[in-house]
Amino acid sequence: MSTRQLIADLDALEQKLNLQRAALQLNTRQRMSVLKSTPPLWLVLGGLVSGAVTGRLLTTGQDTAYVLTLGGLKVWRLYSLLMPGLRGAVSE
Repeated sequence: MSTRQLIADLDALEQKLNLQRAALQLNTRQRMSVLKSTPPLWLVLGGLVSGAVTGRLLTTGQDTAYVLTLGGLKVWRLYSLLMPGLRGAVSE
């Protein structure tokens, strides 16, 4: 390949990367606006309820405290990522 062709390929890849980055930034801004519009109490309670359900289904013993707190918040985060429209409609 010639140097010109390599430079053209590199420019095309850079443009593609810039488009992907712009889409990711837009997605991040949209998710942040949904999180900011959701009352913190809903986020905490949703995480705790998710953690309680997960804790009852998956673990017994020492891991229960972890699942009730951090694990539940992770499940709630996953839920909000998978269904942001449904969660936004519930909070309004």
